[in-house]
Amino acid sequence: MSEPQKKGETPEEEKAEPGVAEEQQKALIERLTIVKGDSRNAGLPFGGALIKIDNTYYEPSLLRISSFAINPYEGQLIAGQMLQCSILLPDEKEPFEISVAGAVKTVDESFGLRAIFSSPQLYSQQRLAQHLIEQRKAAEAANLDPKKKKR
Repeated sequence: MSEPQKKGETPEEEKAEPGVAEEQQKALIERLTIVKGDSRNAGLPFGGALIKIDNTYYEPSLLRISSFAINPYEGQLIAGQMLQCSILLPDEKEPFEISVAGAVKTVDESFGLRAIFSSPQLYSQQRLAQHLIEQRKAAEAANLDPKKKKR
């Protein structure tokens, strides 16, 4: 007699082949592995950092030391819900992953998902801050700084 099926599992014959979504996820992860001086991530928001929620990767529209925004967001989270997520930063060898716990502040069609999170461990917090500073300098050097008004 076969073992009972666990909740959330599907029988082997019903599992779908890897689809377009999985290929896109793999491409996003591959893009995080960069070589210093490589300009692959130059035009991307926040230098190619990704947010991983429920095994799905999103490019943040806003990333700060204790909050982020994802727009568009098509997941199942609702405002006020607690969440566990990871922030993946590009690195020379492999992506640097920072696990954080937080709460969803808002979710709507026009603004997407906005969430806050508690400070990660000190080393991870320093890596995130360093990444944000580097991206800010790169944006200023390329005159992409959104806070400076065009004349």
